[in-house]
Amino acid sequence: MRIILGRFNLEDEKVRADWGRRESSADLGFKGRGKHDRYQMELPPVPGWPTEKLFNWAADRVACYQVFPPSRMKARVDAPGGRVARGATILQGVFVGPFRLRMADRVLEVFEGGSRKERWMGFTYGTLEGHAEKGIETFRVVWNKAAGKVHFSMEAWSLPGHWLVRLFYPWARWVQKRAGREAMDYMKERLEGFGKGEKP
Repeated sequence: MRIILGRFNLEDEKVRADWGRRESSADLGFKGRGKHDRYQMELPPVPGWPTEKLFNWAADRVACYQVFPPSRMKARVDAPGGRVARGATILQGVFVGPFRLRMADRVLEVFEGGSRKERWMGFTYGTLEGHAEKGIETFRVVWNKAAGKVHFSMEAWSLPGHWLVRLFYPWARWVQKRAGREAMDYMKERLEGFGKGEKP
């Protein structure tokens, strides 16, 4: 975790190389450890959009890691096309109160598939050494074909990863939970905007 005074510079080669060579501080075996957070919502339908289009839109947002509002986070998926892939680094520039923090995660798995009843897409990342937290988080989009509904969810297990986070843990947990709620609200607001004529 780096406190930034100016621009996050997530596209800077030195910044990318620095985080790209760091070791992971959590892998898939971290599941079940630390604090557990889960957020889930049914995505609101957009007039004129078939359910498949809604699913594809949401899956694309997840694949590009465009799930948090810009007022909370700037992000860069350091992989071809800016889309998640196993082993890719996701650089994050996070706004926390008056502070700007730079940190990163590594994609541990990407999953996509379907059956007669459902389609799904998502990925899990783990924190890198130097992250404010230590843990994993999974982002998932599921289309229930029979119900004609699409759900978006985020599920995380985490512990403090930096001494400042441990020192101010109650506040850090409040920020962490608020960011999860903001992601849900952001997806909903984007879709409601499309229903009012905004372009995707």
